[in-house]
Amino acid sequence: MVTKNAPKMDEVWHKQSVALCECCGKMFIKQGNRQKYCKDPLCQAERKNRKARDYYQRKHSNSTSVFQS
Repeated sequence: MVTKNAPKMDEVWHKQSVALCECCGKMFIKQGNRQKYCKDPLCQAERKNRKARDYYQRKHSNSTSVFQS
């Protein structure tokens, strides 16, 4: 069986995963298996803000729990 739209034998095809951006909700092709945000600069800024906020909360909760013992 021959197909007109089949890729050439020498072309390299990779699996691509599609996901929804957690910030804007648009669909995008993931570059890695843990990627949650698209490449939009506003979405990347949101990712960095969430990452910094989570780090601050983890650090703050660990330092206060040590003194409460």
